[in-house]
Amino acid sequence: MLGRAGQDWRLSVDVNDVRGLVARQSIPLIEANPWRGYGAAAYETAFMALGDPGFRGRFDHAHNDYIQFWVEYGAIGGAPLALFVLISMALALKALWNRESFFRSGLGVGASMGLLALLIHAWTDFNLQIPANAATFVVLCAVAVLANTHAAPRRHTQREFVKTVWGR
Repeated sequence: MLGRAGQDWRLSVDVNDVRGLVARQSIPLIEANPWRGYGAAAYETAFMALGDPGFRGRFDHAHNDYIQFWVEYGAIGGAPLALFVLISMALALKALWNRESFFRSGLGVGASMGLLALLIHAWTDFNLQIPANAATFVVLCAVAVLANTHAAPRRHTQREFVKTVWGR
């Protein structure tokens, strides 16, 4: 906002306005070291050292988890993570379409929608840098993987139940 008359005329910018700009300024970091990255938690240091000198700002996160992971871990470190997420999502969708068990199908719906929501949020924020969100993401991946291994117990008919309870 611009100051009133007689006040300092500085322009203040909300961080939400520059998220896309920070992500675009991070692309040269990826291009400079695409395979290895710069190391875990090194985004701020790499951004300050190798970022555009005309861009003034101090950012400790890219506000885009995909770009930040690629800057920090490179393609070598990011590929196993991407493969894990793709396999988890595929298994969640497989459980979703399971017609034998409503329980498996429900787990598939919950896991796939939860993963999708967190993946969308990671595109516009450093969502997976928050420990609770990262733990939720890992738990949803585990639910997706295990949803297809649930063995439904054999259901007894009403006659078998009465026979078991009353002994007749």
